[in-house]
Order: sequence, then C-alpha cells, then structure tokens
Amino acid sequence: MSPIASMPAWLRPFTMLIPIRHFIEIMRGCLLKGAGISDLAQPMIALAVLGIGILAISVARFRRRLA
Repeated sequence: MSPIASMPAWLRPFTMLIPIRHFIEIMRGCLLKGAGISDLAQPMIALAVLGIGILAISVARFRRRLA
C-alpha cells in the first residue's frame, strides 16, 4: 500500500505481478487524468494477462483435485 517510487529498487519489478497495481493505474488514469483506452492499453493488457494466468492455474488445480 506504499507508493512504488518509495520502494527499494530491487522490489519494484515484483510489483508487476500484483494485479491491484494495474487496476489502480487504470482507475487513476480514468478518474483523475481522463485518459482514453489507448493511454491505458498497457495496464489493461497486463491485467488481462494476469487474470488469464490466475484462471488457468485455478482450473488446473481444480481439475487435479477432482481427479
């Protein structure tokens, strides 16, 4: 919950794996800056990729549990 700029440099790349970071970037862009979809394409793609990845892992674990 702290700003990424105040984190140690070695920890900043790991924040790319946290979905809420991308969601907050999208919300700030929409609400505060009035950014369009083209401006927010990168965080939207990152959020979609993370969502698909988490869903795939969940489905695989669920199928393994049923088998």
